[in-house]
Amino acid sequence: MTRDEAETAALIERLVGSVADGEDQAVGAALRPRDLDEFIGQEKVREQLDLV
Repeated sequence: MTRDEAETAALIERLVGSVADGEDQAVGAALRPRDLDEFIGQEKVREQLDLV
């Protein structure tokens, strides 16, 4: 395997891999709502989740 092939394989694994690195985890955490008040829409679902 050439260096370019190895780099391409590593890039593909990063794009479709099942393990998130620290940067991906930080971005994901920043995008997720922290509480139910931050959810937009689906009022019925929010009401049901709020009961839990």
